[in-house]
Amino acid sequence: MRKGLSALQVAIMVIVIVGPIAFFVRGIWRGEFTAAKLQAESEAEKVTSSKVSLEFIGDQILPNSWSGSDTPVGGLSGLEWADASSTLYAVSDDRGRSGPSRFYKLSLEIVEGETPKASVKAEVSFKTVDGKDYPRRSFDTEGIAIGDDEQIYVSTEGDFLATKSAVPGLMKVSGDGVVEEFMKMGPPVFPENEEWKENTFGIRFNLSLESLNYLAEERRLVTATENALVQDDHVAGAERGANTRFYLYDLTEGFPGQLISHKVYPISKIPAKDPGGESVIGVTDLIQLGAERYLVLERSYLDGRGRNRAQLFLANCSGATDVQLLKKLKGKLFETCTKELVYDFDSLLGKLGSEHPKVDNLEGMSFGPKLKDGGRLLMFISDNNFSSGKQKTQLLYFSAKFNMLDD
Repeated sequence: MRKGLSALQVAIMVIVIVGPIAFFVRGIWRGEFTAAKLQAESEAEKVTSSKVSLEFIGDQILPNSWSGSDTPVGGLSGLEWADASSTLYAVSDDRGRSGPSRFYKLSLEIVEGETPKASVKAEVSFKTVDGKDYPRRSFDTEGIAIGDDEQIYVSTEGDFLATKSAVPGLMKVSGDGVVEEFMKMGPPVFPENEEWKENTFGIRFNLSLESLNYLAEERRLVTATENALVQDDHVAGAERGANTRFYLYDLTEGFPGQLISHKVYPISKIPAKDPGGESVIGVTDLIQLGAERYLVLERSYLDGRGRNRAQLFLANCSGATDVQLLKKLKGKLFETCTKELVYDFDSLLGKLGSEHPKVDNLEGMSFGPKLKDGGRLLMFISDNNFSSGKQKTQLLYFSAKFNMLDD
């Protein structure tokens, strides 16, 4: 005759079976085991998305000089195409080392069957309302976006270790470089009324507002912190990824607009085994696709190997928790954006020109005009860190096609 289970046996079974399930469910709501987080730290990341396809067109190395100025062309960290004027804008992260803080206007020549070619046609320095160049170390401009009527918006990481007033923020800029309005990023990004102190609150230095993008159809401006805020998560690295934030603004009523949401995006861990040294990874740019879908560029530097890696992701933030009221994420309940890999730039190795056969320090990206093959030109640019040797200002050109967005 079969005997029933004792109370002790039942208790053990509950612990063994229910315990792990409860832990996993709790992890989902804490943002620790979301589909995106699992994907970013598993073999699933190697499976590319079927929703976006990229066809490589070619590459270009932009010269370090041009005829219009003695200031070197370099540090190009943000990129944006203005369709109305057929102008390509690129912002430099020069803090005053080689010249004034500035952006460039470039022409873009597109001939069917050939690699597009960008050429600098104007250099514009950031100016005060009095028309004077800003003092050096006033900004660390990283992202650029073009709004309605070719209104320019720029993000700055800040240079507050050198200049206390040079805090991270977003700027509204005229075509001739005048900073018309500046919005400081307050908490949780930066302390409101006190000096920034390392590893206590807010951004980590040089891991701040690297990206910027404007979506005309919805009049929305978005930026992201390159890596996690101190109070939100650890820094993404070789062992695991980290949670950073997207900051979305509605500019219907003008700049600086109304903050719509903070959504949590899970940065991948560095996509390499034993990258060595002081290797880093972060979000360097993003593009809005509508309906809270984004193309997200993640760039890493493998210090032990002396090279960069870059990957492009498709992120869906429609189901992510709005965490704008949370000053810190550690220990809180939230759901992150999901993401899937679109393109690993290591697939270009062996396909690039002989002048610079490696993928460089990709920091900016932008759509360009529509192409005759039915795709949209998608461009990426690298920051050469004003190097005269190993690093170059590299432009990569793709035809992008989309098979989704209402999933």
